[in-house]
Amino acid sequence: MFQAYQRKENTKSNEKDERIVKELFVTMDTNKDGYISEEELEIGLTRVRRSNPTKEEIKQILDEMGVKEGQDISFTKFRACLLKYVEYAKEKKVDKIKIYKDVFEAFDTNNDGALDKSEFITFLNSIGERHTKEEIDLLFEEADIQRDGKLQFNEFIRIYMADIK
Repeated sequence: MFQAYQRKENTKSNEKDERIVKELFVTMDTNKDGYISEEELEIGLTRVRRSNPTKEEIKQILDEMGVKEGQDISFTKFRACLLKYVEYAKEKKVDKIKIYKDVFEAFDTNNDGALDKSEFITFLNSIGERHTKEEIDLLFEEADIQRDGKLQFNEFIRIYMADIK
């Protein structure tokens, strides 16, 4: 019985990992052509890491994905590389909150340290969650503890707290 429960929990975790990968890909694919260019990768990494990656770091990432310089990155290659990182992170016990923080920062497009409602809607859409305006308003209102019209990270993470173990 415990093994069946553990398999169910692993499936949930894998689905969450897949969703995070999709979120990051969609966020970095700014021109929405289904590929990430070197420039989009650099901009995306800058937003996630809050620092500019070096040309050497970009080259190393492209090499790890098996992408030649000047070639765009497909979702399949991006997914394979990122899931390797997620597995590495699990093995090294990298804090899941750090991963969620990176996702949060990627969707904070105006870099003010919070998600406004439009950024929150972009986030929901990118992970495939479709809601009515009323449902979005309710989700946002319930999460916005400070009632300031923005979701700080601590408010955003409460939505996903059940998934952090």
